[in-house]
Amino acid sequence: MNPTILRVAAGAGIGYFVIKKFFRKPLRRLVVCTAKGALNLADGVESTGQAVTRGWHNIIEEAKTEIEKKKDSRVMREAGSMVEKASSSVAGYMHKTAETIENLADQLEYRDKETSEDDSEDDREK
Repeated sequence: MNPTILRVAAGAGIGYFVIKKFFRKPLRRLVVCTAKGALNLADGVESTGQAVTRGWHNIIEEAKTEIEKKKDSRVMREAGSMVEKASSSVAGYMHKTAETIENLADQLEYRDKETSEDDSEDDREK
């Protein structure tokens, strides 16, 4: 075998054991700290995402509520105007009906006077 390759292999083997012996705990701590940071970051991102989602749902619900209020107020305005039109029409019809009844009552009263006068004339002739 080539002596250079043997030296590189021996150096790598010795380096591995040195690194394993001296750097094992610090590297492990570094890896554990990195994993904790990644998990904390993931939790933060998840909670932020949930907060954004809740906020968005609240905004959607508020918008729906406002739309319903506008629809309700528009319907109420339209219903109010329809009631006003109907009440004015009904009032007009009631007024006309009252006038017609008064006219009929006047005509009946006039006829009653004529018939009573005719009857009194007939009584005088007898």
